[in-house]
Amino acid sequence: MNNCSVNLNYQKYKKFEEMLLDAGLAKAIEEVKYDEEVDLQEAKKIADFSG
Repeated sequence: MNNCSVNLNYQKYKKFEEMLLDAGLAKAIEEVKYDEEVDLQEAKKIADFSG
């Protein structure tokens, strides 16, 4: 097994983290883009939330 390591300074790490989060958020938005919208009361009924 080959071991590999990468050294990143904090600024580069934060930029890389930001890019990954942006990509994940974009993917999540794309997945729900055409989902039907419901209001809060309807969502509570669907989730059977009585609080």
